[in-house]
Amino acid sequence: MERVSRKKRRRRICASKMISEEDKEKAALEKRKHIRITPMCNNNCRFCLAGEIKKEGHYSKEKIIDEMKQGIKEGNSRLILSGGEPSIHPLFIEIIKAGKKFGYKKVQTISNGRMFCNKKFILKCKTAGLDEITFSIHGHTSTLHDYLTRVPGSFEQIKQGIKNALKLQLIVSCDVVLTKPNYKNFPDIIRFIYSLGVMEIDVLHIVPFGNAYINKEEIFYDLDDAVKYIHQGLKFAKDHDIVIWTNRLPAQYLEGFEDLIQDSTKFLDEIEGRKEHFERVLAKNEKPDCFGNRCQYCHMLSLCSELFDRKETYCKTKKMNPLRNNSSIKNEKDVIFQFMPPGKSLIKYKKSAFKLSNVVPFLINDAKEKNIKVYFTNVPACICGKNHIYTAQKTRITNLKEFAEDFVKRNKIKRLSCKKCELNDECDGIYQKYVQVFGFEELIPQ
Repeated sequence: MERVSRKKRRRRICASKMISEEDKEKAALEKRKHIRITPMCNNNCRFCLAGEIKKEGHYSKEKIIDEMKQGIKEGNSRLILSGGEPSIHPLFIEIIKAGKKFGYKKVQTISNGRMFCNKKFILKCKTAGLDEITFSIHGHTSTLHDYLTRVPGSFEQIKQGIKNALKLQLIVSCDVVLTKPNYKNFPDIIRFIYSLGVMEIDVLHIVPFGNAYINKEEIFYDLDDAVKYIHQGLKFAKDHDIVIWTNRLPAQYLEGFEDLIQDSTKFLDEIEGRKEHFERVLAKNEKPDCFGNRCQYCHMLSLCSELFDRKETYCKTKKMNPLRNNSSIKNEKDVIFQFMPPGKSLIKYKKSAFKLSNVVPFLINDAKEKNIKVYFTNVPACICGKNHIYTAQKTRITNLKEFAEDFVKRNKIKRLSCKKCELNDECDGIYQKYVQVFGFEELIPQ
C-alpha cells in the first residue's frame, strides 16, 4: 500500500464531511438525464451490459443535443454521459460544452478511464465544463482488471486517469462491478481505491444482460458465498469514512449495512430506460422478451412480477366496504390498521416512523379487551400474526409511469433468513425504508 500524503489525507477528510445524509438523499433524488452517446468502446468487458447493443458507430451530435434539450424540459439538473465508452466519441468535448450551454448544473461521465490518462485530454474536458468522472475499475491488480476488461494495460491507464482527475480537482468516484472472478477480492479492491485517494464508491451487482448473460457461467456468482467478502469490504469503507452506494445489490444481503440499501427511486430509471419496450408488451398482454431463466438473476424481479401479474389477473377496485373483501372478517366492528407507505424521502419518513413491534401488540390487546379484532395491511405475519393479516384488493395496471411511481413508494423487501419461513411464499416482506430505519431484526422466520 502506498504511503498517504498529507494532501491526500486532507482530501479524504473533506470528502467525508461534505456528504451528509441529507446530501446523499438529495443526490439519490436528483433529476438526472442519462444519455448514451455511443455504443462503441475501447474495452471489451466480459460482463458489459451493453454487449448486446449493435455497434453501428457513434451517435450523432444532433441526436444527442435533442436528448439534452428534452432532459432540460423534463426538469433534469444533472447530465450523465455514458456509452459504450463516452470519452472516445470524436465530439466528446463539444458534447460537454453543449451540456453546460443548455443549462445542466453538473456534467458527469461514466468511463473506463483510459482516455483520461492523457493529461492534455482531461484538461480540455475540464475546461469544457466536465464536473465529475465515475471510473469503472474492477480489480486491484492489472492481472484481475485487465482480465475482466480483456485489454492489456487498461489497469495502468485507469489508475493514471484517476490520478489526473484528482489533481485537477474534479469530483471523482469509482464503480466496481462484482463478478465471479473478483468478488473474493472485493475488500482488496476497496482498499486499493482508497489508497488512490478516492472517497466515493458505487458497488454494482451483475445483471443478466449483454456479455454478462452470454458469459454467465464465468461471471455470475453465488451471493450466499459472496456476502462475507462484500461485508468485509463495506466494513473497511465504513471504518475509513468512504461514501458507499450500492447499485442493484439485493437488499437482503445488506443486513448490518441497511443504510446502504439502494433508494427505490432507482426503479424509475430502470423503467424509463426500457419504457417503450415495457409499454409495448403490456399493450399486447405479453411478457418482456427477457422473461424466463434470467429472471432469477435480475434485481427487477419483484417489480416485473407484480406489474405483469396485476396486468393479467386483477380487476379495477370496486367501491365497497373493504371488510367485505376478506371472508375471515365476520364482525362489522372489526377494524383494519393500514400501515401506510413511507413515501419518497427517507429523511422525512424517519421523523414520523415508529417501530411496529412497539405498537402492534398494544393494538391487538386493546382490541381484544373491546371484544373486537384488529387486522393489518402491509405488516408481515411475523410481527402481527398470520390470523391478523388483511390482504387488500389491488387495481389493474392502466399507466406504467403511475405504477412505477407508486411501486417505489411502497417497495417491500425481505430478510435473507425469510427463505426459511413457512409463510415466505405468501408474504411480501416489509417496506424497504422501514428496514433502512429500523433494520431487519423484526423479521423473524415462523
